[in-house]
Amino acid sequence: MRAGSQHCQKGTPAFLARVLGRARQLTAAPLLLRLDGGNDAIENIAVVEAHNEQHAQATSVHYLIKWNPHQESPEQWLAYAEEHGDWSEPLLGKRVALFDVFETRTRDGYEYSLRRVMRVSERRVDKHGQQLLVPEIEIEGSRTSLWFDEETIIALYADHTAPPSSTTASSRPTSTSSACPRGSSPPTPWSSHALCSPTTSCAGSAKLVCSARTSRRINAPSAGASGPCCRS
Repeated sequence: MRAGSQHCQKGTPAFLARVLGRARQLTAAPLLLRLDGGNDAIENIAVVEAHNEQHAQATSVHYLIKWNPHQESPEQWLAYAEEHGDWSEPLLGKRVALFDVFETRTRDGYEYSLRRVMRVSERRVDKHGQQLLVPEIEIEGSRTSLWFDEETIIALYADHTAPPSSTTASSRPTSTSSACPRGSSPPTPWSSHALCSPTTSCAGSAKLVCSARTSRRINAPSAGASGPCCRS
């Protein structure tokens, strides 16, 4: 047990390196590491990528980490979503945009090209049907090495936060074959008792072929990042 005043990220990279190494002694199956926003740190991604490089013959470990927006401006992200988002209106008075943001981060001489799945919600009517004078804006995101579509990535993280007893088929990933390479089958859910966390894989495949590793290379001049508030 750690002190309640201690940040959850303290000691996490070393812990992940130890656990992933031991997990590989137990299984060769694909693993998905899911972390909340308190562990949104490039150090954790670096551990995963270093592990994959050291175990190049094994199936990849992938990550899904809740984005910590810190002091990001919801209004700026709403404006960005208006131009780049795929919008829907799931409820009267509520609009939701999904889109990807790609950015470059550096750590210990390596350059990491990262994908972040974003969801921006704008609510103009509250749950009681009362119209709001000022819209409510909510921004969410997840960093991931998976290459499923945005809705599937969001469903995978939501499955992580839901109690096992309340998990239903409707909360499972429902992506179509467009998320997988041509010639492979659509993703199918794994058991919720899989090591580290459940994920999805292409039916009939021994590897998680629907995804791609984060790009990690020796540091070079940054290619820049998209989005209003990307930091390196």
